[in-house]
Amino acid sequence: QPNQQQPHKKPAAICGKRILIVDDNTTNREILRVRLTSWGAQVVEAEDGPAALATMAQTDTCFDVVLTDMQMPEMDGLTLGRAIRQEDRFKDIPLMMMTSLGTQNNCGELAEIGFAASLTKPVRPSELHTRLTDVLSGTKPAGSERSRPESDPASRSLNCNVRILLAEDNITN
Repeated sequence: QPNQQQPHKKPAAICGKRILIVDDNTTNREILRVRLTSWGAQVVEAEDGPAALATMAQTDTCFDVVLTDMQMPEMDGLTLGRAIRQEDRFKDIPLMMMTSLGTQNNCGELAEIGFAASLTKPVRPSELHTRLTDVLSGTKPAGSERSRPESDPASRSLNCNVRILLAEDNITN
C-alpha cells in the first residue's frame, strides 16, 4: 500500500525544506522532528514564541514553514503568528497551527492572521504530510480553501460553522 511506503520515501515537496517547529512540549517537538527529518526536511526547534522569533531573527536562511502549537505559556500560537506577520521579511512564510483535540479555535482569527492550515493533535503522519505538502506547493484541498478533505470529517481545518452536542457519561470518552 502506498501509505505504508510514505514514511520511507522523501516527498519532493518536503525534502530540503526548512521547517521551524514551535512547541513548549519537548516530546511533541521530538515526534515532529523525527517525522519531518525522515521526509528530508531541515528542522529547527523552538520551545516557545520568543525563542522562535529570536531564532528567525538570527537565521540567515528563511524558513519555508513555521509549525506552531496553539497553547504555550507566555506567548500562544496566535500571538506568535501576529508577531511573525509584523516583520516584512517573514510575512510570506506559511504558518501552520497545531491545536489540541477539543480546543476551540477562532477560525476567522487564524485566517485573518494568515495561517495556511490548522492541525488537530495528536497529528497523524498522513494528515501532516498532506497538509504540509499542500501548504508548501501552494495548492488548496478540494472543496474549500480552508478545509481538509471530506473523507475525514473529524479533521476539518478552519471550518467553524459546526456545532456539536456531546452527551457522554464517561469522562474519558
